[in-house]
This record gives sequence, structure tokens and C-alpha cells, in this order.
Amino acid sequence: MFGRFIIAFSLFQLCFYSANAQVDLTGYINNYSLLGETRPNPFDETLWQNMTSQRFNFNWRINNNFNIYISSRTNFSIGNSTILKMIKATSTDDYNLMKLSYSPVDKDDKWLGVALDRLALRWAADDFEITLGRQRINWGNTILWNPNDIFDSSPVINFTYPEKMGCDALHATFYHSEVATSEIALSADRDGSPTAALFHRNNFRKLDYQLLGGVYKGHYLFAGGGFTTELKHVNIRFEGSYFRDFRKVGDKRDVVQIALGIDKIFSNNLILQTEVLYTNKPYDISDVLFSYVPKRQSVRELTTSSWSFAGQLYYPFSNLFSIKSLVAYFHDQKAFLVGAEMSYQLFKNFELSLMVGAFDYTLGQSYSMDGLAGTLHLKYYF
Repeated sequence: MFGRFIIAFSLFQLCFYSANAQVDLTGYINNYSLLGETRPNPFDETLWQNMTSQRFNFNWRINNNFNIYISSRTNFSIGNSTILKMIKATSTDDYNLMKLSYSPVDKDDKWLGVALDRLALRWAADDFEITLGRQRINWGNTILWNPNDIFDSSPVINFTYPEKMGCDALHATFYHSEVATSEIALSADRDGSPTAALFHRNNFRKLDYQLLGGVYKGHYLFAGGGFTTELKHVNIRFEGSYFRDFRKVGDKRDVVQIALGIDKIFSNNLILQTEVLYTNKPYDISDVLFSYVPKRQSVRELTTSSWSFAGQLYYPFSNLFSIKSLVAYFHDQKAFLVGAEMSYQLFKNFELSLMVGAFDYTLGQSYSMDGLAGTLHLKYYF
């Protein structure tokens, strides 16, 4: 049934794209190949994967007030079960209220998944808008870790799903001015646990600040805030959140997440960025390869370590060729992660990128692991 709906939806997109100037259709086709190894190797298999994905972004501007936007993603992956397990975890909507994903092929070594990660109706006036459906609500202020981003806690490092999945919500925004907005959002997950929040963003001189609060996942009262400012051409970003479980008693019901980052853009377009995250409740590690993936996509559990550090670099040598790199350190596990990527624009809408990464990891005092991986991307935009 769902497969027929996806086919009908795709034909619907194409018909409107050719017949109505108020309809936009964009997307990409991406092929991703990975090969890696670890020492020691507890998996008894080579870590490899080939993934081909197709994405459609559909936007229909009905009139000056209404528009509908839908995004679909098809993913076909083959390879070893360990990596495939991670791809499934970050490419489905298992925690959303509506079930809008379908897997016609689901085996240990191959998987075909289709998902709608945007499906929403938006109404907008001069200073007010309201959106109903699956959407991305972005309240994060820092770049890597986002304690304020309560409606979506996608992992920091995600090789398989660059877009945020989105949530099923009712979201309203009032624009006080060009720099001041107030928002309210209501959402629920697959278990029916509601999240309701108020959010306000404003500016004072060179300080952009935000405040938010509400109920998270039905059981947690939360409050948070953040700011962005500039000091001698260096951007400073901060955000933090506090969660209190009103079902429990004692100190264990309180969770604190704080992120602080700085970044600078140089005259030659070089970008340097670094960030630190503190939490009093890191989550336990059950799988080395899943060490950076939040359990059940909870913003209360963003990392495996009380202190996590990361730095990024991006430099475009030309309009066609660029490099970027990431270095991360997780204090509790004495874990390092290093990655570098080179991207080249072969043609106008065709990009080639090569990435290599390495990690070193210690679990307690008894077990350590290091690994190396390489990936190749071929991506066509339309």
C-alpha cells in the first residue's frame, strides 16, 4: 500500500512540475561506498557498504498564503550487517508519530527503504505563519551539538543521512520584527509522549539571544537558552538546556547539557570552528560504531562522554575544489576521531568527494580499538 502511494506521489510531483509554474521539484541522486577495518576485529566480516539514495523535494505554492512541501527519500544499501544496522537507524522514522517509511527489502546484507521526512502544510501572513505536519523545527544555536534542538536530536556525525529527519508537529511563529520572533510547537512521538515548548529569539546590540521552555517527552520539565555574539571578528555561540524528570526523586532526575563554540571566517574564505559539550548524563555505550548516535533520538543524551571536544576546518581552493576536516575527542573513553574530505565539482550538477577517517577508542581499562575507513561519494543534483 505504501509503495503504491510513493509511486503515485512521484507521478503527482512530475505532473505538477511540468504543468504549474508555482511548483518546484529539486533533489539529488547519491552513491556512497565505504570500506573500513578495525583492530581488533570483533565483527568477523569486512566493514563495507554501498548505498544509492534518491531524494525529491517538492514545494507547491498554492497562493500567497498557502504552500505544501513534501520530501521523499529512497535508499538502497548492500553490505555487511554492522554498517547496515547503522544506516537503518538513521534513515527511518521509527520514533515519529506517523509511520511514513516502508522497507520492501529488509535483510541482513541488503535493505531498500522509502521514507517521507517532510510532509507539511504551511499558512503564512505578513507577520504570522503556522505549519502542520512532518517538518524540521530548528532551534539549535551552536553548530555541532544542540541542547536547545529539542524537536530533533540527529547525531553529530552522520555519513548516511545528511538531512534532519523532522518531527510530526504543529508549529506557529510570530514575527515581531526582522530580528525578533516568538514560536510555539506541539509534537508527539510514536509512544504518544508529547513535547510542548515556547521559544523566543531577539537581539540586543551585538548579542542575538534565545529563550525556551516547556515539557519534553511527557515526563521532563525543561528550560534553556543560548546566544550568539561577535568579538574581534570571532563568532561566539552558546546554548544550554536543563531537564527535570518530575516522576523521580533525588539528584538523578536532573540533566544538564551545555555547548560552547567559536568560529571565524577569514578573508580567503577559510573557516575554523571549535566546540565543547558538557553533560552530567552521558549515555552508556553498547556498540562502538554507535557511540555517537543518541539513544532513541533523545536530546537529553547527546554524547557518550561528560566532556566532548571537536574542531572543524573548511577551505575552498576554488569554486570547484574544497577540503574539510573534523577532529573530535571524547574524554571519558579517551576516544579520538579524525576525518578529512576532499570535494570536486566535476560538472555543473555533479560532485565527487573522497573521505578518510580514523578513530582510537578505550572502554574502561580493559578494551581498546582503533579503525580506519574510506568513503567515495558521487552526487548529482537537479
